[in-house]
Parts: sequence; C-alpha cells; structure tokens
Amino acid sequence: LKDLWKFDLAKEMWTRLHDMPAPARYSFSMHLWNHTYIVAFGGCTKGEKGRMRVVNDLQIYNIIENAWITPRIQESKWPDARCRHGSHLVNLDNGSAEMYLIGGMDSEQKKRKDVWKLLLACVKDPEVSWSRLSDVKVAVHRGFSFGLENKVFLIGGFGQTFRKLKEVSGSGEIVVTHDLRNLPVSERNQFLESDSLAGFGAVYDEVGERLILIGGGNVGGPNSDRKSDKSFGNVSANVKSDSRILCLNHSKDSGQRSEWFWESKRQYEALEPDYKLPNYLHWSAVYVDHSVLLFG
Repeated sequence: LKDLWKFDLAKEMWTRLHDMPAPARYSFSMHLWNHTYIVAFGGCTKGEKGRMRVVNDLQIYNIIENAWITPRIQESKWPDARCRHGSHLVNLDNGSAEMYLIGGMDSEQKKRKDVWKLLLACVKDPEVSWSRLSDVKVAVHRGFSFGLENKVFLIGGFGQTFRKLKEVSGSGEIVVTHDLRNLPVSERNQFLESDSLAGFGAVYDEVGERLILIGGGNVGGPNSDRKSDKSFGNVSANVKSDSRILCLNHSKDSGQRSEWFWESKRQYEALEPDYKLPNYLHWSAVYVDHSVLLFG
C-alpha cells in the first residue's frame, strides 16, 4: 500500500492524507523527525511479473503541510536497496536528526550486515547525507533497534542470537551484557537454546528506560522439535511463537555503569478471561502516553 492515514485519539476518527508519491510497498522503515516530518526508507515493492523488488529511496512527509517533499541531497554514498532492516532515529537538540540503518534483506533474499547513518539537517529545507559505519559481525534482518544516551542498540531478528544485546556505533559492534536470571526457567531456556527471536512487537519506554517486548517466535535451536512455519514471509524457519510479555530494564550501578536485566510480565497476559494475549507473530507496537498500542 502507499496510502497514508491519521487517527485522532481525541475524536476517534480516521483521516486520509496524501498518498506516498512512489510505488506501493511493505517492510520499510518509518520514523518521526522533530514532530515535523515522517521519514520513510526502502521496503519491498512489486517488480516484473509480480516478483518482489526491494528499493532504496528516501521519502519525507511534511506533517504540518500535509505534503511529501524532495530533500536536498549532499554528494554521498547511498545504501543499497533493502527491506526488513532495523532502524532508529535520534532527534538532536539543534532540530536535526540522525537515522541509523542496520542490516536487512536484499532482492536475493540474503541477509545484510552493513550499517549506515543518515544525517537529516535543516528542518525548514531538509538536506540529507549518508555515511557508512562499521558492519555488524553477523548479517541480520527483522531486528529491533532503539536509542539510549546517544547510543543505538540492536536486539533480536533472524541471524542474531537473543542472548546478545548489541551497541552499534561508528567504531563497530559492542556486545552488552544483560541478565536473564529474573526470567522463569522455561523462558530463559528458550532464549539460551534458540538461534534467535523474531516477529515480536517492541517499544522503548524512554522515561522508564526499558524495552517492552511482546510475542514473537524463538527460531531454530539444536534441541528444537518445532514445526516448520512459513509465516515469516519468504523465509522458511522452525518457529515456536509465544504470547510472552517481557521487559529489558536499564539502570546504573554505584559506579554509573549501565546494567541491563530482564523480567517477565506474565501477569499482564490475561487481565480478563476473554482477553488473553493471542499467540501471534508479526506484532507491530507503538508507545503513546504510557500505553502500548498493539497491532496484530
């Protein structure tokens, strides 16, 4: 699809806005820049004979003027076409922003491990430039990335063991220790035995400094008796999905060093008998006013 819609939470009403002036797509990234623009990159479209085609165009939508605009482009390298990539946008104090692009999948359905940074400058007349950073060590797609204290972190996705939280920066990839001991034994063993976790919904609560993760599937593993599942699009995988709700909390020790630890929120999975969280894959989630809005 290429249509754009706005939902007014106060009026509970949908309004259709201007369509994206580019081919319809899916599996692309989209971020809010300085409460003024929406920045979209890449994704999958239909090519010849209905085959999947990936793109690497950058689309910017002006929220105030309800219009799609063409940014000024500085001479720079440009990322190859991809879809299902990880990305995160950091708004800077001067009104500019930096968007990080991590991995993804190309038109040959091969996982990528390159990392790019997009500088979005000049809010009134957007100007963009790309720079390539050091690759992550293992190719990945469908991972989740978030930011904290001017650092970008990557977790989960095909190809990345869930046992590792990774900081991604211009100097390369740093594995960050996180504690699994607070998880129930069955949940902890799933993470230790599986190759990776994908298809989950996730949001980052900046105030509470915690990653909230919902659902998803543990992929593969040496002792797995999971059935083959085709619900990850064109990727064949052995997946066991779960209705889990987990939090990865951030704090600092007495020496101001970061600490990360997991905790299970099983008590929130069935607030009422008729409303237990479904056991689905491919959740999308957003964080609004201390609430998680979940789309299945």
